Amino acid sequence: PITILLLAGAFGFLLSRVLRVFEKNNDFFRSQDVVLFVTAHPDDECMFFTPAILAAVSAAAGSGNVHLLCLSTGNYYGQGVVRRKELVESCQVLGLSADDVVTIDSPELQDGGVWLPHVVGDEVSRYLKKNKDIRYTKLVTFDAQGVSSHKNHISVYKGIQYLHSNKMLPSGLRAYTLDTINVAVKYSSVFAALREPRNISYRLTARRFRDWRRGISAMTKHRSQLLWFRYVYVALSSYMWTNTLTEMVR
Repeated sequence: PITILLLAGAFGFLLSRVLRVFEKNNDFFRSQDVVLFVTAHPDDECMFFTPAILAAVSAAAGSGNVHLLCLSTGNYYGQGVVRRKELVESCQVLGLSADDVVTIDSPELQDGGVWLPHVVGDEVSRYLKKNKDIRYTKLVTFDAQGVSSHKNHISVYKGIQYLHSNKMLPSGLRAYTLDTINVAVKYSSVFAALREPRNISYRLTARRFRDWRRGISAMTKHRSQLLWFRYVYVALSSYMWTNTLTEMVR
């Protein structure tokens, strides 16, 4: 696994220089934005959303205006307590403070279970009402295919889509989804950044090789999840290099 990461890293270092031409695509987040990422499990944040989180943190410039809401503790194998701590450590590597990371532990939202859209929506709505003094401007989550087709990821989308379509999100809060891409592009590493996104999408790329390393470093905080295939994933996944976001429509 270490050899795979070293080879991928060396390869990425060379090509990351090419990515500098895409820096103009990283102006999606503004300094005045207050951003909420909504995920399903601990490790989603670094496996799928690293470029977007780093772009949001960079735009926030230390203001603490980037938060994460994780809707489960990832307790499928009884490791929920450990995984919750790992999530905080991972988010800290990505630039979030521990106070800005919230994990939900609901009997109705257990890892691998059936998540009803209205239950997801209720949890997100409850969080937003509890933090009504935080005027979020952008919410980022999974799309209808859930990136990896995981049923919990898809349910997160459906829950937020439920709130969005029924005009239950706070005024001024715009919702965006992370585009699911085909398998060939998904495992094309940095080359995915050369693909032109749809006109309605916003592309966020790793600005430097060190951004890729930060994503890897964040993943290593999830020690309970470091099986061999995850090393392969982070070495080859284009989601470690680039995200494309699309605004949610009713």
